[in-house]
Amino acid sequence: MPPGVLFYNSNGIRKLAIAPALRTAAVSAGLGFTLTGCAVGPNFVHAAGPDVSGYTVSQLSSTTSADVSGGGSQRFMTGANVSGLWWRALHSKQIDALVKEAIDNHPDLAAAQSALRQAREVAAADTSSLFPSITTDQSVTRNRTSAAQTGQPGSASLYTL
Repeated sequence: MPPGVLFYNSNGIRKLAIAPALRTAAVSAGLGFTLTGCAVGPNFVHAAGPDVSGYTVSQLSSTTSADVSGGGSQRFMTGANVSGLWWRALHSKQIDALVKEAIDNHPDLAAAQSALRQAREVAAADTSSLFPSITTDQSVTRNRTSAAQTGQPGSASLYTL
């Protein structure tokens, strides 16, 4: 049979037959491509980063203002010192309340990291239900049937499932 031929088996089920040599060649090629993609060689040199001093080529200009609440003209100040309480510059009571709650519930970095690890573990446990699961069950039943039920002559037979 030539490599990669469709045929029907004795039960009428369509199957694809692949010659062992073709299967070996495909696995070898896939493995080769995978391993060579990881190799960079002993003389590998990281590419130099771009020679830029800011986010854009030229200096950013002020934006135009909008006729909405908080729509005043804005500007980007390079090299400005940002306060440690930067969120207060937004004048938002909601953000202030969220930051206060976060600081009150996690007074130090270790407690915050611990809470983050716990949240990640809970999220991982929640997503585990998306993966397939396998369960098994085992039981044995013993039945006795009368040959008369099936219209056969003779005595009852005993069998186990």
